[in-house]
Amino acid sequence: MQLEIEWQTGTPKFQDLYLAAIKLENDAGYYAFLSWDGETWDQTYPEEVIAFYPASEFVRLAGPKWPEPELTPEIKETSKTDIDKSEFEEFDPDA
Repeated sequence: MQLEIEWQTGTPKFQDLYLAAIKLENDAGYYAFLSWDGETWDQTYPEEVIAFYPASEFVRLAGPKWPEPELTPEIKETSKTDIDKSEFEEFDPDA
């Protein structure tokens, strides 16, 4: 079974953990979970991240079973891409 997800391209807007599609020079590629710190990807090698998807949303879509049968974890909605920034006041450091 393959999940169809809406990959995002460009630069992530929020610091978070993402499923990244990484392209290699020889037209091959791989997936990895990478952290975006707001400026750069936390990765060992400098390959090109061509697309990304929030890890929390990926887990929600995939719906994996938890490895301990006595516990069923909640999947938190932690994707920061859905935040309406109009609800926040602008920070004024001089105030």
